[in-house]
Amino acid sequence: MDIKETQETQETLLTVKDVSTMLKLSPRHIVNLSKSGKLPKPIKLGFSTRWRNSELQAVIRALSKK
Repeated sequence: MDIKETQETQETLLTVKDVSTMLKLSPRHIVNLSKSGKLPKPIKLGFSTRWRNSELQAVIRALSKK
């Protein structure tokens, strides 16, 4: 696997704090939006919860087109 291929397959994972800062919403609101299906489901890594940046960006783009 070369460097270009590695960079293309790497995905930025965001914490609830990262997402709440990005969207300017409380962490609790982020969790509620995710549970209600308005935000993508997070990835569970042991006790950690992470969201894929690419999925969040896709939701933001879709909502901005409405």
